[in-house]
Amino acid sequence: MAQNQSTLAQQFQQAVSALQNQQFSVAEQIATQLDKQSPNHPDILHLLALATKQAAPARALGYFERSLKLNPKQPSVLSNFANFLQSSQQLRAAKRYYLQALKLDSSLVDAWYNLASVHYQSRDYLAAAHAAEKAVSQKPDYLKAYLLKGRAELDYKLFDAAEKTIRTALKRWPDEPTLLFNLALVYRYIEHTVEARKIYAELKGRFNEPQRLFQLGCLAYDDGDYEQAEKILREVLELQNDFVPAHEALNKLYWEHGNNELFLQSFNQALSRQPDSLALAYSYLSHLYRAQQEQQANALLDEFLQRFGEVHSLLHLKGGALLRAGDWQQAEVCYDKTLQQQPRHPRYLIDQANLYLRQQRYQEALALLDRAHENQPLDQEVHAYKGLCWKLSGDTQKFDYLNDYQRYVKVGFLPTPDGYDSLEQFWDVLTQRIRELHKTKHQPLDQSVRGGTQTVGSLLAMDDPVINAYKQSLTRYIDDYLASLPDDKTHPVTARKTGSYHFSGSWSVKLFKAGFHTNHVHPEGWLSMCTYLSVPEQVSADDPDKKGWIKFGETSLGLEGKEQIDKAVCPQPGMCVIFPSYCWHGTIPFDADDERITIPCDIMPS
Repeated sequence: MAQNQSTLAQQFQQAVSALQNQQFSVAEQIATQLDKQSPNHPDILHLLALATKQAAPARALGYFERSLKLNPKQPSVLSNFANFLQSSQQLRAAKRYYLQALKLDSSLVDAWYNLASVHYQSRDYLAAAHAAEKAVSQKPDYLKAYLLKGRAELDYKLFDAAEKTIRTALKRWPDEPTLLFNLALVYRYIEHTVEARKIYAELKGRFNEPQRLFQLGCLAYDDGDYEQAEKILREVLELQNDFVPAHEALNKLYWEHGNNELFLQSFNQALSRQPDSLALAYSYLSHLYRAQQEQQANALLDEFLQRFGEVHSLLHLKGGALLRAGDWQQAEVCYDKTLQQQPRHPRYLIDQANLYLRQQRYQEALALLDRAHENQPLDQEVHAYKGLCWKLSGDTQKFDYLNDYQRYVKVGFLPTPDGYDSLEQFWDVLTQRIRELHKTKHQPLDQSVRGGTQTVGSLLAMDDPVINAYKQSLTRYIDDYLASLPDDKTHPVTARKTGSYHFSGSWSVKLFKAGFHTNHVHPEGWLSMCTYLSVPEQVSADDPDKKGWIKFGETSLGLEGKEQIDKAVCPQPGMCVIFPSYCWHGTIPFDADDERITIPCDIMPS
């Protein structure tokens, strides 16, 4: 008996060695023999799961589940099962198993890191930073965990926290290029451009050159040096023909400054040199559709589908084009094929739900939205579409609970900031300052603005006395709003209250005659707001057509007789409107010659 146990142990170790050497088929063969000799052993089933997870994921799933059914308290198995689920994009389930593993053994530093990674994939950056902090607290030389924590804080716009994390890591790794690069990103976003440029200069020859140059081009663009920005972005494309972010930034520059002759030319040139680049083809098509060059885009899309085959990204674009053309049947065919390839992709699930909404298949739409919510639990678009399903299907109780406009939409005037005698006095100063920041000629290509312009960068990150005074006033207004909200742990607004918040986005919009915002939501927000600086005289509370008013409830789907404005507010200078980021909102067009200037912002829980 003892000899048999010894033989089994030797065979088990041989299988482990094969796994470590990535000889998966050898490991599987040995583990299969072990399973016959000692059936239903949790460790052997775990071994089989690891050996088969790449070649036969369905079998691996079964092995993991059997092992954990026999012994649920196996931290390493739980953690490896979570790794397996994460690799197949089952992010919510992966989080659950990481947490179970860590509850049993909180010292599993790699599980903390992997939990941070899955939170980051889910765009839950605050949770990602928290889990990464757990990893570095247990393993201070864990560079990857420092990088992930700093990146999560950076993407969540917690710039002070990101700088602190990166600087802490730099004490241990003072010359680490990625840490320095990310620190320069922080400086760029908080408009410390001198410090950012200094770091980028130091990184020459030590970091990916197209990436380094690209950031220098973005800095030039942020500074309003458009000629220099264009020059640098073209240098990037000389170095790397398929560097898609440089193409996008260059063509954004051309679009916003009315250079129609050069707009999208770089994509044509790049694809002539590199016709097999799917990334270039996809970005080119996306820009054509955003620029409403539908006919050219459709023809090119068919050509690319022939060239690249029915890949999910192109099928998704085709489905969208067919949906806009009203061919719902063929759009569904494309979306079905897309989801067969990427069954958990939130964007694809949301757009398929969009189609089902139009077809009045509300329960099927809700099922897809629930699947999207699993991987992107903070995505405000999911809440927006679920609310629309409830509204159109007559489930008024759920709709009213989510979109309680009386409770969650605040309309009022900002308090006078310190140093000014009245709000009117301050408003003249603020409006003039904001006018100076509008330097482009056209609306942004990828935003809701139509017939107007939008400022560049994060407005409230500017170190400017007038902007700081506005921020002080706005903060007091937001604080009053948050204090008025109920303590409800099930509502998507109040469930995320932490007692503090930060600005995650801030910009200004200037609309001209017939200008408006298309109906939209803010997918990555929590709470959004709009402050009105100047309003055309024509915009009046007595206007039956409500021209220039902000409206809530009407969508961008064009649902004909089913569309409905639930609430409309007549704006006035000094007024600020706060609302949940998932609320559909837009602007009713106005035809006055006067400009309409606003400052929209998003805030996130800290």
